[in-house]
Amino acid sequence: MIFKIFNTKHPFILILIFIIDFAFSLFFYFNTNTTISDAHIYKSVFNNFFYNLNHNYNLLSRILFSIIVFSQALYLSYLNKKHFFISERTFLPSILYLLIMSLNKNTQEFSGVILSNFFIFLIIDQLFSSYKKNNAITNFFNSGFFLAIATLLYFDNIFFVIIIFIGFIILRQFYWREWVAGFIGLLSVFIIYFLLTFIIYGGIDFSKYSFYFTKVTNIAKSYKNIIFLGYIALILLLAIINLIKKYGTKKISTRKFMLIFIWILFINIILFLSVKFLDFRILFISFMPVSYLLTMYFINLRNRIWQEILFSILIFSYIAFQIF
Repeated sequence: MIFKIFNTKHPFILILIFIIDFAFSLFFYFNTNTTISDAHIYKSVFNNFFYNLNHNYNLLSRILFSIIVFSQALYLSYLNKKHFFISERTFLPSILYLLIMSLNKNTQEFSGVILSNFFIFLIIDQLFSSYKKNNAITNFFNSGFFLAIATLLYFDNIFFVIIIFIGFIILRQFYWREWVAGFIGLLSVFIIYFLLTFIIYGGIDFSKYSFYFTKVTNIAKSYKNIIFLGYIALILLLAIINLIKKYGTKKISTRKFMLIFIWILFINIILFLSVKFLDFRILFISFMPVSYLLTMYFINLRNRIWQEILFSILIFSYIAFQIF
C-alpha cells in the first residue's frame, strides 16, 4: 500500500513531501543554533558570496536549498522520461532523491555544491543522448563545458572527468574529434574565467586557491543519519546484486546506462576513501544513481510483501528520524 502510493506517475506526492520536509527544515532552523564555518568549506570561486549569504541570510539560504533540490528531483523524472531506462513512468526516483538530499538538516544551505549538481545532471543527459548518434561532437563539447562550470562552483567535481571518460567509452566507439571537442569545452570555461580574473584584478594569484585542497571535518554527524544511510546502502547492495542477476534481460541501452550509474558510485566511493582532501559532499553526486537503482529494485521486486516491508521501513524511519 505504502509503495503503491509513492510509486506514482503524478507529482502530487512529491510536492507533498517537499512541503512536509520544508516544514521540518523551518522547525530545525528556528529551534537549533546553527553556525557557519570558514568560507573555505565551499571550495568555490564564489566563496565569499556563499559565505556571506549563509552567514547573514541563513533562512533564505535554506529556502533556496529546498527549491533547488526540489527542481533537481523533478529533473530526475524528466531524465527517465527522456531516456526511459526504468520500465515505468514514475516520480519515485525524484521522491527518493529529495528524501536523501534533505536528510541532514545541518548541511541544508545554498552553495556551489548544490548548484553544481544541476550541471552534473546535464552531463549525464549529454552522455545518454550521445548513444547511437552518428556525430556526438556537440555532446562531448557540452559535457566538458558543463564540467568546467561545475568545477568552478565546487572544485572537487573535477574528478567527474573520470566518469565522463568511462561513460563515453561505454556508449560509443572512439572518434578523436569528439574527444578533442570535449577538451575544448572543458578548457574554454577555465580560459574565460582566468582571462576575466586577470583583466579585472590585473593578475592571477594562484595561491588563493590552495584551500581547495582542504578537507572539511567540522560537519555535524548524527547516528540517525548514519543508520538511515546504512539502510539505504543495504538496499542498494541488494539492488546491484539483483541488477547483475537480471542484466541479460534488460535492453542494451538500459544495461549501459545502469553500468554508468554503478561506475559513478564505485568511483565516488574510491575517491572519497583515497583522496585526502575530498569530503562527504563528493558523495552528493552519487545520490542520483542511488535513487534510480533503488527505484528499479523496488519496481522489479516480485515479492510484494517484501517490497512493502523494505519500502515502508525506509519511509517511516525517515519520518521518525526527522521528528525525534
